[in-house]
Amino acid sequence: MNGVIECVRARLPGHREGAAPPLTPGQLKLVRTVAEREARQLDISEGQAGLLADAMIGVLTGPAA
Repeated sequence: MNGVIECVRARLPGHREGAAPPLTPGQLKLVRTVAEREARQLDISEGQAGLLADAMIGVLTGPAA
């Protein structure tokens, strides 16, 4: 889980430390699963929860801010 946290921190505006290593496909799959599940617990529709999870993966795999 530390790799996910490092990856998120590296993408936050103003982060000055070195870039975090990229997440593995397995880590990205886990992040997507958790994001979708958490969104559904907030009564977000299944379709919207999937879009939110996909957006999160896009942020984690895109270039750092």
